[in-house]
Amino acid sequence: MKRAVAVLCLSVLLLPAPAQEAVVGPNIRVNQAPGTSMQEETFIVADPTNPKRLCAGYKDYHLNNNKQCGYAWSADDGQTWGEGNIPLMSNGTSTFRNSSDPWLAWGSDGRAFYCSLQYGAPTAPTSEIWVHRSIDGGATWDGGTAATVPPSGASEDKQAMSVDPGAPNRLVITWTRF
Repeated sequence: MKRAVAVLCLSVLLLPAPAQEAVVGPNIRVNQAPGTSMQEETFIVADPTNPKRLCAGYKDYHLNNNKQCGYAWSADDGQTWGEGNIPLMSNGTSTFRNSSDPWLAWGSDGRAFYCSLQYGAPTAPTSEIWVHRSIDGGATWDGGTAATVPPSGASEDKQAMSVDPGAPNRLVITWTRF
């Protein structure tokens, strides 16, 4: 055990020093929703093919006090932002009433992916995980695909997503099923 601790300490000591200090600019509000409604569970990612392109996701309460995932995008390194909401999805028999737990990722080809938890449909499983894709830097998102359809009475929660760097349209998603 002592040897493992010594190796860990040695590897930490050998890490290279940062090339430069982090630059912190002024605060810029991403979501421009009027009023005092909350946005929470925030997530932000940069496009690996163009780091000036950013996408943010959040749970948004400004639409009729429902919880619905919002998104924002920037093409100028976060100086200005556009925004919108991921639509509430339908499983074919009813439409979910809320969405939550936003998670975003960029593929190595510049496509962005938005993963969210959809829940609260009267005749559906407790929740499902849906994925949307953007080919324009996060300004618009496709109609979405159900990534999970839990068995009756089950509920999905707390997903996380990554894009396979070797296959830019292959997503890896983890979640908890209750």
